Amino acid sequence: MKYLIGFLVAFGLLSMGCVNTPPGGDRDSHGCIPSAGYTWCDAMQQCIRPWEQNCTLVLDGNDTDSHGCIGSAGYTWCDTLQKCMRPWEENCTAMLVGNDSDEHGCIGSAGYTWCAAKAKCIRVWEENCTNSSLEPEAREFCGDENISAVYVCGEYIRTVSSLMGGGSTFYTNGTKVVQCPVVGPDSMSDQCKQLLLGNNCAEQQVC
Repeated sequence: MKYLIGFLVAFGLLSMGCVNTPPGGDRDSHGCIPSAGYTWCDAMQQCIRPWEQNCTLVLDGNDTDSHGCIGSAGYTWCDTLQKCMRPWEENCTAMLVGNDSDEHGCIGSAGYTWCAAKAKCIRVWEENCTNSSLEPEAREFCGDENISAVYVCGEYIRTVSSLMGGGSTFYTNGTKVVQCPVVGPDSMSDQCKQLLLGNNCAEQQVC
């Protein structure tokens, strides 16, 4: 008798919705979860919530555009990917880095463009496309003793010392302007601070 009573109580709770279905435990044959408001849309071939998207049936494909994309099924033409797509499934502007090289082999998605003056791919925020008129003069420092690198930036040539704490020396018009040792910003002269920290031009390494 007690088993019968227990069964009747359990049945009553189930019929009143007192026993919760685990989330996702009520998937239909398409994998849609009715308890979350999803139903199957055959036209769109996916689970949708009717208040979020319309499930419009395609009638004989009579709404295809010039690319063959079926608008009533949510498809639009993506020129970047060269195919019909649904915006909620994939991004039209998505491009894998390295998959968009131009005729010179420059990868646009990585920021590279062709610089004819230097005959190579560059990123304009890293170096200028035009060859500096100071470059021949700057190259004369390349073989000097204790010079580890030479740069050109605007009207200045900057040589970097290979000596410990040697820092940088700036030249313009063949004349030494200032030597800036390796020190903290608070210990720099105003001129060194401006040239090393306040200069916004993209340095071009000569050697």
